[in-house]
Amino acid sequence: MAALGTDMPTLRKMPRRGRPSPEQSAAITGTIINTATVLFLTDGFEGTSMEAVAAEVGIPKRTLYKRFADKTELLDAVLKAQVSAWSSVSSQQNATLAIDLPQRLKQYVTTMLVWAGRPEVRKFAKLFATAEGLSDDGKDRFEFYGRAEMVKLIAHEIMEFGPAQGIPAKEPLRVARIFMALLTGWLSLRGNDAPLSNAEAAVEAGYLVDVLMQGAIAW
Repeated sequence: MAALGTDMPTLRKMPRRGRPSPEQSAAITGTIINTATVLFLTDGFEGTSMEAVAAEVGIPKRTLYKRFADKTELLDAVLKAQVSAWSSVSSQQNATLAIDLPQRLKQYVTTMLVWAGRPEVRKFAKLFATAEGLSDDGKDRFEFYGRAEMVKLIAHEIMEFGPAQGIPAKEPLRVARIFMALLTGWLSLRGNDAPLSNAEAAVEAGYLVDVLMQGAIAW
């Protein structure tokens, strides 16, 4: 799922060398993304320059620009990498998931609500919300990544486990998008930035999924 968390990366300078091998090139790209992550979260989008990223990594600017055309493209890569890392951590719970659709959704939503309040996730949300040099379209696109992953996950769960519940959904993606709108709306209207405990998140997840399931006849 979209939304989920890792320790923040530390800065690490790359040693200078000749033409890198594919493995070395991948390592350089990874270090660029890790370094940019730290700088974006520390100095913000406007306060971070491509020159600063190159200097911290210890590479020529042209090497950085060969991989990322501009700062917006670099921020794009940073968010994709973070969403992938969060998803990887979240997927570790898959072996413990229930086999019926409502319970699976409740477990996923519980995790999402807990992670939404975590400091590192909130730092990223603040980064994109306050990125003055980023267009509104860019902000919407960056915010979309995590939600899109969750929508795909929910749609898959509905298709995979819905029939056993007597729910052969005709439009699982449409249902998943509506459910994601319900979740994100709940989070935005909560009026409290304090993280939810697992127990608190489970209660809210249970209610939200129950509301969704009551409308299953229309799926």
